[in-house]
Amino acid sequence: MRKALPRWLEDAENGLTDAFRYLLNGLAEDLRHLDDRISSLDEQISQSVQQDPVASKLITLRGVGPLTASALAGALGNGKAFHRGRDFAASLGLTPRQHSTGGRDRRKRPVIPS
Repeated sequence: MRKALPRWLEDAENGLTDAFRYLLNGLAEDLRHLDDRISSLDEQISQSVQQDPVASKLITLRGVGPLTASALAGALGNGKAFHRGRDFAASLGLTPRQHSTGGRDRRKRPVIPS
């Protein structure tokens, strides 16, 4: 959509009405504004992660970027609320569900939230 909008607006022979062209132009401006806002917020998060000792340690892990490090640092805090890593994982919903009957422990695979 981001690539197609400018082409649609530039092509005077594509049969779009002036009213629809005006609407598309407004939507393109909204997208540009949102892209600028996202870039600004990403920069703020990156600066915040550099100043937070927990987040700066998390960002050194492979696959963890500034946004994930910031979110995990917020959820983790100083880590003293959790006795084990499993407790933290359970707080995020990343541990298998437990279905036990008659002393027999059965765990299902974890359900990863989307």
